[in-house]
Amino acid sequence: MTTHSGSGRGPRALGGGRGARRGQRGLSVLELAVSTTILSALVMAASTASQTALTATADVVALDASGGSTRHTLDRLELLLVSASLGTLEGIPAAQGVTPEPLQEGVDYRDLRIRRVIGFSGGAPAFEPPLTAAAVVIQQAFDRDGRGALQLVAGGRTATLQESVRSVTFRRDGSRLRVTLEFGSAAAATSSSTLDVVLRVQ
Repeated sequence: MTTHSGSGRGPRALGGGRGARRGQRGLSVLELAVSTTILSALVMAASTASQTALTATADVVALDASGGSTRHTLDRLELLLVSASLGTLEGIPAAQGVTPEPLQEGVDYRDLRIRRVIGFSGGAPAFEPPLTAAAVVIQQAFDRDGRGALQLVAGGRTATLQESVRSVTFRRDGSRLRVTLEFGSAAAATSSSTLDVVLRVQ
């Protein structure tokens, strides 16, 4: 009886061990599936965040580059205009103008002809270019695709000061000259910059 009872307890204990191991194996598979799902979600989220960060960084770099180019153009214009002779400024009126005229106050001009004061000779100002030569011209030009650019024409040569210029206007207010640049396509402007310069009264 004692031996029989011991033999009965043995199989029951072994049976319980196999059931526990089956439960343990089932739990491990479940945990693995859950872990894999969580890991995949984390990887996707990290990838999306990384792509978003890269895109945002590229946009910031592009904006900084554009802003730097515009600032450089305005600085160059200021250097050209700060010593310009107010009395020799000419331009073509923006509204249906075809012939250059001396700049009038409160009128928008679409280009600008300038001579800089470089000194005095016999009590009179000396200009560059001299009055006997063509003035330096700051103008807007378009290519065959309608893209605008701000150009400088001097000594028979043309140089591009700024690309993607939708429009440019020059307006005199007393001894001040306001230059307004609009950037973007011909269909719509995307940004604008304004430069105010006090000119020499000569």
